[in-house]
Amino acid sequence: MNSTTALNDLQSQAVSSLRRYYTVADNERTETLRETARAFISAREHFFTREGAPDWLGRTYAYRSWVREVMSQASVPGSDLSTIQAAIRYHTGNVLRDRLDDGALEELGLRSASPRERSVEKRERNSETLALFGAGAPISDPEVVESAAALVGTFLRRIALDDLAAKDRRRIATALRDMCERASLVADEAERHGGSPSRHEATHSR
Repeated sequence: MNSTTALNDLQSQAVSSLRRYYTVADNERTETLRETARAFISAREHFFTREGAPDWLGRTYAYRSWVREVMSQASVPGSDLSTIQAAIRYHTGNVLRDRLDDGALEELGLRSASPRERSVEKRERNSETLALFGAGAPISDPEVVESAAALVGTFLRRIALDDLAAKDRRRIATALRDMCERASLVADEAERHGGSPSRHEATHSR
């Protein structure tokens, strides 16, 4: 089978998978996107960069035109296009890392960890951070404290007061003052035992 026929077959597979996305049950939709991603990665072997290498990253004009043709033939609504393409990119990242070895991935400037693996790592980090706010053993690791403080800082920046009633503002003020008082007590105790930061440390931490 020549490459043109193979590419046509891959296009048919991708179009069929995308069409089924709109007809199958919700719990089966992810598999149709995985099938599409597998077809997309296989198709990249038929497109080449200026250096003559397969377009594994999917950046050539010819490959992107092919993808647009797939989306058009599959009748993906314009309102869904961005969401569908983002989901496919996630799965193509996983497929690509299953297809290529670490050396090839490094040459392409890609991490060996797949989007799926990075997602698991992120969830684990988030779980570990959230666990800091529950009951547990005493915390004495400065990096852990800094991580939690950064999370609290992000939380504080998201607080919106403009449309709140006066009583709700007072509740927020009380909660934040209690938190600040406790933080101030801990900070004072840390400075008593460790001394005030040097000018260099204070400047570096800003």
